Amino acid sequence: MRLLTALLFVGLVFSCGKSSEGERKGESGDKVEVGVESAGAGTVLSLDDAPFKDVLAQAGYEPVSFNRIPAPVPGKKGSVLLYKAKGRGKDGGILYFEERGETHSLAWHWYFDWVPVSAEPVEVNEDGLWDLRVESKSGEVVDFIHDETFTLFGGERDGRAALNCNASEPTDPESPLWVCFDGDTSTAWSSNIGEHDKAFVQWHTPFGLTDGILTVRARAGNEPRDCEVRADGEVVQHFELQQTVDEQVIQLDPKVRTAKTVKLIIAWKPPTIHFVRS
Repeated sequence: MRLLTALLFVGLVFSCGKSSEGERKGESGDKVEVGVESAGAGTVLSLDDAPFKDVLAQAGYEPVSFNRIPAPVPGKKGSVLLYKAKGRGKDGGILYFEERGETHSLAWHWYFDWVPVSAEPVEVNEDGLWDLRVESKSGEVVDFIHDETFTLFGGERDGRAALNCNASEPTDPESPLWVCFDGDTSTAWSSNIGEHDKAFVQWHTPFGLTDGILTVRARAGNEPRDCEVRADGEVVQHFELQQTVDEQVIQLDPKVRTAKTVKLIIAWKPPTIHFVRS
């Protein structure tokens, strides 16, 4: 039993791309060469110019640093904004932006229960794709590896949710476990129905959500049925999925809009067999 689920939360636009010292497809579809050191990578930017300041402030966070970082297309610019809870700060995260003229398009969001103080592009596994090395306030260093713990490939994403989510185990332990926020099945969450015939995905939403719209699409032959939605641990909604491979759109309970954590639990129910006497 496998389940492929696409999750969509309508809000701010996420776009996906990837810097690379090797080959990748550019906007035209042609392969291009992209180096880690490009478009002013490493430049310190003014916090006064940081995007998302109002969103951060409204949610109780403040910017820590704002720096240039490689963009996925040569000649373009990218940047990372680190943030933390206001005051002493016990949690925080990283926003990665692609710059398109005067517009900063949010492409990825990491959230942590600790405060990041630096984020640098590095080449860890020599695959030609830049990875991200993050240092915490306590001095711990964590590497996020492209195609293992994050991906910037794919289409545009909608939402404010952090994309370093928790989920049940993938169908193939050798494959990356992506949680899909753009309807792109190549990066979708594909999970075994595990303990008690359930699978789950849980994501952090430190800024809240502007809307709560969930889209689900199952692979052919799968039969996911009952779905439970939890907002900050509270069960707020149940719904049943139709047995179809078509996209299903569900309006979630309004409580998810202000929740800091949202969890979706999906159960598989075998079809009921009716015996008729002849």
